[in-house]
Amino acid sequence: MIKLTRLNDSVLVINVEKIQFLQATPDTVITLTNQDKILVKEPVEEVSQKILEYQRAVYAGHLSASRRMPLPDGPPVVHRFDPPGDLGRVAF
Repeated sequence: MIKLTRLNDSVLVINVEKIQFLQATPDTVITLTNQDKILVKEPVEEVSQKILEYQRAVYAGHLSASRRMPLPDGPPVVHRFDPPGDLGRVAF
């Protein structure tokens, strides 16, 4: 999640996983995966940098323990999907 500022100076936090694309028109327009659009004060380059920093922190495991999902107790569970009949076989 990244913190940004709307054009009316209100602060909002956006889930970066829901961002589809960014556009400078000249304000920054953020289009979400559900096609909602949000205008923010920060330039596209700054929003892009915040997204990259957030993703690097997530993938590097640097988010605090309170912000991460807890791992389940017990042994790992492997889910296997076996399609019925010959649906799982592909002929080349």
